[in-house]
Amino acid sequence: MLILVFLMLWLVIAAAPETPIAGSCRRWLVEAPARRLLEVRRETVLIAAVLLGTLALASLLGDDARQIVAFGSPDVAIWMSSIEFGTCLDIVAGALLAAPVLRPGTAQRWLSGRVRLSHRHGRRAARPRRAEHRAANDDDPAPMWRRTA
Repeated sequence: MLILVFLMLWLVIAAAPETPIAGSCRRWLVEAPARRLLEVRRETVLIAAVLLGTLALASLLGDDARQIVAFGSPDVAIWMSSIEFGTCLDIVAGALLAAPVLRPGTAQRWLSGRVRLSHRHGRRAARPRRAEHRAANDDDPAPMWRRTA
């Protein structure tokens, strides 16, 4: 019934756009929701997608999962508001979108040119350790017990 009311109001907007009732309907049904949608940021959409995905997964897993999600949701909400969770999701989404573009090893070559992990040219080579004599049978004491005896 409510859908029919909205369809009739949209019909009024489309059929008679110059009438005062169509102007009022356009303000309430088109312009007001558009203003509200302009306030929505990308981070808000990503957080909503994560929360809805979690709820969908919990509803598929059964009663125990629903209880776990219900008990943990206040903590998760506090955690999301205490750090910039939207920014973290932005970084993950950007990495997932950029991953197919990069060829394998491109990022590694790019990073290796900018970051030097170690300076090995000034060190001596490490000497190999002398292997300890291991007993061939179980009668001889182990090397750590031999020192204490």
